[in-house]
Amino acid sequence: MRWPDADKRLLRCLHKTGVFNLYNKLKSKEMETRNTNHREKHKEIYTITWEGIPITITYIENYFAKAGVSHLSVKADEPLPLTETGYRSVWLFEGQLGGKSPVEYVIDALNVESQAKKWIIYLKEKQLDDMEKRQLKLF
Repeated sequence: MRWPDADKRLLRCLHKTGVFNLYNKLKSKEMETRNTNHREKHKEIYTITWEGIPITITYIENYFAKAGVSHLSVKADEPLPLTETGYRSVWLFEGQLGGKSPVEYVIDALNVESQAKKWIIYLKEKQLDDMEKRQLKLF
């Protein structure tokens, strides 16, 4: 039973001397520094239209600067050859863009993936759905 009493006395002593307050202040400063470093990253946002589909491309160069990793995200309101949901997030290492801009990189990827059989089937189904929507029904 001695240890819990000793622990309580130690905690009271630490509170009285302000050690916990100092620790909390240092911890909050560290968290502020972490948060501001994340906010200071330069975010590039591009809006393009590919095959009639509006697309937003977000690129953050050196997201993890020490590792040389950048972040690229692609967002659209409908499926794309790169993604069925309309959103794709990609982590890129230095030089992986191959000297291209993020927009050129995404357009090239879309053009390559648009040749896939799955995308061609999707486009045909979408075209049939659009025709059915325009077709008037008598009954």
